[in-house]
Amino acid sequence: MKPKNNRIFCIGCHHSKMLFATQAKADNFIKFNSEDIAAHSSKVPSRSYYCSFCCGWHVTSIDDDDLARQRDERDAKVWEAIKTKVKKQADMSVVQVEILPKRKKLPATTEGYHIKRMILDIDNLSLKIINAMLRTDYKDAENLISDARTLYEETLAKSAEYGIDCTIIDKRGEKVNRLEEDLCFVKSLVGNPDARQEYLDNAERGKNKNRLPSFVECLHSMELIESLFIVAKEAAERKDKEKVTELCNEIEHHLKHGVKAIGVHRRGLFRQRINELLKLCGQSSEELADSLYRDLVVTAIEHIEEAYGALQASDFASLENHLSNAEDILPEADDENIRLLTNQISKLRSEAERKKMEAQPQYRILFLHGFTSSGECEIATTLGSELEYLAEIVSPDLPLNPHAAMEMLLELCDSEAFDIIVGSSCGAFYAQQLVRLTGVPAILINPFFMMSEFLKPRIGIHDYKSPRKDGVQKFEITPELISSFEEMERHQFDCYDEFNRTRVWGMFGSMDKIARFSPLFEKYFQLSYDFDGPHTMTADNVRNDLAPVVRQMLKDVRPSRDRYFRHFKGNEYRLYQKAKDSETGSRMVVYQALYGNHGFWVRPEKMFFERIIRNGHEFLRFAEIDKTDSQ
Repeated sequence: MKPKNNRIFCIGCHHSKMLFATQAKADNFIKFNSEDIAAHSSKVPSRSYYCSFCCGWHVTSIDDDDLARQRDERDAKVWEAIKTKVKKQADMSVVQVEILPKRKKLPATTEGYHIKRMILDIDNLSLKIINAMLRTDYKDAENLISDARTLYEETLAKSAEYGIDCTIIDKRGEKVNRLEEDLCFVKSLVGNPDARQEYLDNAERGKNKNRLPSFVECLHSMELIESLFIVAKEAAERKDKEKVTELCNEIEHHLKHGVKAIGVHRRGLFRQRINELLKLCGQSSEELADSLYRDLVVTAIEHIEEAYGALQASDFASLENHLSNAEDILPEADDENIRLLTNQISKLRSEAERKKMEAQPQYRILFLHGFTSSGECEIATTLGSELEYLAEIVSPDLPLNPHAAMEMLLELCDSEAFDIIVGSSCGAFYAQQLVRLTGVPAILINPFFMMSEFLKPRIGIHDYKSPRKDGVQKFEITPELISSFEEMERHQFDCYDEFNRTRVWGMFGSMDKIARFSPLFEKYFQLSYDFDGPHTMTADNVRNDLAPVVRQMLKDVRPSRDRYFRHFKGNEYRLYQKAKDSETGSRMVVYQALYGNHGFWVRPEKMFFERIIRNGHEFLRFAEIDKTDSQ
């Protein structure tokens, strides 16, 4: 039986169902596919029915007339609830003048905390669903999805009771729907290796948290293991010890690397089958068992150590992943080692739950998007999701004009304390200049240091790639805009300071065909990373490449809150405050002498940070120094 592409999510039964345009097509599907389905599943479609929600025909295995009638009554109630809700919304639209936007974050109230705990429970169930699918336990996955959907509906009801409307809640419902759709698709591939291989050959791995290829790979490995057992049994009956050993080692390899969350009990059953094969061909399994025990315990310890690191970084998703892997590979034995490791896993989970309850973002990150993007771009939203408990992401929509963008960003950095700046493409062009002006370290993702060259062949009106808060979705590239970028480009490294050589990190995509400025970056800065990705990072790049680098910078590099400078004539000063001229509105720097009577001085910001020429030599008027050097 080939997998079907006509699956949709039916809001009537809350399941992914195949949809047919006519009853004849539905009945033909039952007629020609029942035997194949029966070979792999206990639920064999026996009749078709019309679905008012989907405006088409579904198939079902339910023959019980009473149960079918109950389902019809349920559908009628759902329809009535939908009509009531639509009517209520229509009535509200008559009197409601302003529709408030959904919250992005839960309120810091008792009610908000209650909803947050329910959301965390949905997240935990989602992880269990993923692990069940990775170990190909589809019955368990179905039950967990049902539990997750029930909990999600309870969360919706409770949030309505509290008057909380938040996008975070909606995302959990979308996640459960996506997992259910993945489960239906994977189950359709059971017993069909050709279809699985065709899918895996064309699958886009890692796109938008797409775990479906991993689920299919696990199914593929599990069926391959079963086929290897059949061949190994035949070899054992022939007393071919060498062949049996070879096949058992191959099975072990697939158990360790092919099926990602197989589970302790199921792994033990496979070990038992391996031992029976070895015994059948006259081999002893004790030595092999001891070796496997040691390997599994060592691997479990490595996962637990990684989980400790993830806990320190408040990376709870990674922590749970490592703990689940450690649990799955622990040998099924009752000894001191296993008890100790099991206790460590339990303590880590308890500590993670405590830390989640107390979690308030420790850091603030300023994200600067690319020229054609916005603050709601995929990089910003994915990074916010990955660092949910560690950092708050501030991602404003940037003005088109570079001077207006820099002015806005300087004002923002004056009013808010950021720990790092992350800039992508044109945003990285701004971020590099902000480092010395603000004292905040930065990560530059594929920095575009020559924006004018990119804009010249693109004069005209274009669309932004992601929605902007002001609702404007078109922008115009003009010769005047290009001239503004050219002016800023000529002076973009005037603010460069040797002090920041290791405080600006670069990330360069191997598939970037737009910006190739790695050599220019390395002329000024010391640390750079390569990642396997395009100019604009994918969600997978953010999770696997950017998020770890951000965590590393938050750990290793601190923003310069107290800043000290040495004048080119030798005297040292402390940057006391930023200010504005009351007459002209120009930005000023207030700084204090670290000598004599420690008097205060005022100078225009541009002049304070500029490079000057004396006697044919160019250098900074004020060079930043380490705080310890000034004491």
